[in-house]
Amino acid sequence: MGLFGTSPEKKLEKAREHSRRGEDYEARLLFADVLSKRDRLHPTTREAAEAGLLEVRLRMIAARLDEAERYRLVGDLETARDRCHTALDLAGEDLDTSEIEERLRQIDSPKRPLPPTARVEDGVQTDLLTPPEDAPDNLGGLLELLKPKPAPPRTDAELQGDDPDGLFELHIQTLGDGLAARYRGFGLDFRNGYLALVQNAPDRALAWFERLAPEIAGDRWVGLERAHALLLAERCDDALALLAELDPGDEPADAVYLSRHRFLRVEALRTAHRYDEAVAAARALVATPDVADPAADSILAWTLIEAGRHQEAYEMLVAYLRAGSIQEEILVPAAQAAALLDRRREAILLLEGLLQSRFQRSLERQIEVDFPIEAGRRLLQFYLEDRRPSDQVRNLCQHLLDHDHEQGEIYRELLLKIR
Repeated sequence: MGLFGTSPEKKLEKAREHSRRGEDYEARLLFADVLSKRDRLHPTTREAAEAGLLEVRLRMIAARLDEAERYRLVGDLETARDRCHTALDLAGEDLDTSEIEERLRQIDSPKRPLPPTARVEDGVQTDLLTPPEDAPDNLGGLLELLKPKPAPPRTDAELQGDDPDGLFELHIQTLGDGLAARYRGFGLDFRNGYLALVQNAPDRALAWFERLAPEIAGDRWVGLERAHALLLAERCDDALALLAELDPGDEPADAVYLSRHRFLRVEALRTAHRYDEAVAAARALVATPDVADPAADSILAWTLIEAGRHQEAYEMLVAYLRAGSIQEEILVPAAQAAALLDRRREAILLLEGLLQSRFQRSLERQIEVDFPIEAGRRLLQFYLEDRRPSDQVRNLCQHLLDHDHEQGEIYRELLLKIR
């Protein structure tokens, strides 16, 4: 006997009950379960289940599109794009997808901008890429290869390129008109420092920022960029001291400034291994008005993981998993938490499911694969630790070699060493 018995009618009624309460995920599962035996259903039951499933799918698609628009308006294009792709998955092959595809065109037009700043969360959590204590020497050596090698220092000419003004404009175009105009007004020294910062050259960024006139150096937004540079330069105590000076406290502050300040404080506390404080700061970030929930929740989850609170991290991400989320920023920490809870198989399935959905979407839509690089890196770590067959590891390495150009040399070396 199942949870609701063997009667399709009972399952249908339970599905309708979930639907009436707005519990679309649960309703969709039950309607689909009823229809999985459609050949044995009474026509009335089958038609009712089909109608119920269609209603739930349309409602879920509309909700995802509403979310996509909200994220697009606040500049979180990656999350907006993910919501549209979730809507496409819900639509399948039998529903009209023209509205969804039009929304994707709006998000991607005229072209995908670069991130406004080289954010710390864009990097891989390399501190977690460590071999188990009982790993054989060969495994430890293979895992060691996954750690990124430090990039050689670049000159100012290399950082600024042939058209520094154009490069600067490219990076600030997602900041919003008001803030972009403010950044333009800070002058050439700030421009040069900002270009160094977004290209992960914090020491050069700090050198340029030191040249700023006092009235510009005292601007709170310039202060945030200096704090970011200090953090990337691994001067987390100096970054925390500066952030304390820049804390608006009870004074009015716009949500963008407040969220950026809180994010940098979380990262500085994590870098300083002050995890209890970091968790509290991450919860404050999640509570910031207009902050994109998945991004903030992802940061909170990673902070909980680093604090050793693996179960808490996993449980806070379950709602996204139940909603069928295919967001890399959610699935990767969820997989890491599951692995740390001795649920390695579940962790691998989460990441494999993400990769498979991206490849399937590429085939169905005849578009380039949007390969989830961080998920691929983490899955490779799990494959090595689980001693997966060489062919499976080699296949994943080949995909990463095709898409993760930043660490291409690592994968080439790894392919040579796989036995």
